[in-house]
Amino acid sequence: MWLLGLISFIVTPFVLMLVHEGGHALAAGMFGYFIDFKFIPLYLLGIPVFFRGVWSMPAAKRWKQYVIAMSGFGFEFAVGIVLALCYQMFGVIFLLLAVVHIALYPFYCGENNDFNVFKEDYDA
Repeated sequence: MWLLGLISFIVTPFVLMLVHEGGHALAAGMFGYFIDFKFIPLYLLGIPVFFRGVWSMPAAKRWKQYVIAMSGFGFEFAVGIVLALCYQMFGVIFLLLAVVHIALYPFYCGENNDFNVFKEDYDA
């Protein structure tokens, strides 16, 4: 049982990233836009330890940009709730990592930040 938990803890961040970026892509697609993702490495002590999806916000109406920007985290939590109901251990780990993700996000995202769309001077 502990092995399944360990595997879930290792695999979940990758699934979380794909779900998060997929949420942005689905929301943009819903409005007729296409997002081109670039995956850049995140470094810890000079060693790449993970990857991060970076994309450009489509030139859409402001409310559509809000939806596209927040759909990444929204999709994470929606999928996490479904997983928690269906596959308890994996779903709970997924939800915990989603909470950690949103808490740590401002510290590693830099200028490519989903929350930039809420700034007054933001221009896609």
